[in-house]
Amino acid sequence: MAKVGVIKKDSNNTPATICYCGLTGTGVVYETPDLPDGTPRELVPITQMKNNLIILDKATGHFGHQINGLDETRLLEALGDDNYDMVGKRLPVKELERLGVEVAKEVPSWRMPYGAFVSAFPHGKVFINDYREFPEITKKYRPVWRLYDWLIDTFFDKGIERHNTTNFMLFPTISNVDERLPAKQRVFGFNVGDDFACFTEEFVKSSKNGVVNFSLEGVPLVASYDPKYESLGIFKRKDDKPIHNTVNVYGETAIGRKKDTVKLDRLETVKNGLFWFVWQEFFPDTKVNPTK
Repeated sequence: MAKVGVIKKDSNNTPATICYCGLTGTGVVYETPDLPDGTPRELVPITQMKNNLIILDKATGHFGHQINGLDETRLLEALGDDNYDMVGKRLPVKELERLGVEVAKEVPSWRMPYGAFVSAFPHGKVFINDYREFPEITKKYRPVWRLYDWLIDTFFDKGIERHNTTNFMLFPTISNVDERLPAKQRVFGFNVGDDFACFTEEFVKSSKNGVVNFSLEGVPLVASYDPKYESLGIFKRKDDKPIHNTVNVYGETAIGRKKDTVKLDRLETVKNGLFWFVWQEFFPDTKVNPTK
């Protein structure tokens, strides 16, 4: 099921939008600043292509893949083409710059079980669908709406359940799957510039202390699994020195003989736990479980 929702960043109050796609199985958070004339951006799901959510910006009438983070309407105009297949895979950064198209800025995000979230962030906000959690409200005041939601939810829930737990694809629009991983393997995909990579949770968890040091485009990074909060994160190392201890969900880790605590920033571009068959379709040159 596709969902979008607007949030506010605490740091600079820039509007941001959470986009969740049930077919890929992941959410992405993009900054969505107001247009130059002050008009707020409003993103809505309109359809799917290649098992990925296609999002429409109602303020501009432009659209694009959730996973790409591009204004693909503008990109097509810059290319002088009207064939949407042309923008299915992201062009190199220099080519996008030449065309005057920017990749939307992502807000760091991660996934964890609800119980772990409550423990780690006891004062965190929780967003729910009130018609599911409090059906008596919609039953009393919005009976037609509640019936419609129930029918749509039942349809999607059954399809998504099968899509999530078997090799069945709800929309069989992927022709070839890279056999480095099973098609329905969940991966944590990310990039630095034109350098794309992904990790499986199992690989990181099985590494010493649940830590893997590596680099993309010369940027030193570390993948770490926090067993207390059951969460995998990709963080930016401050230098080329490897991290040997677990980086927790807050980005904290101990370094040096004195075990001084340092805090690392998360890599912004991580797509958490999406299906391999979707990630490899859009970013076929991706590295799998890199270690250097």
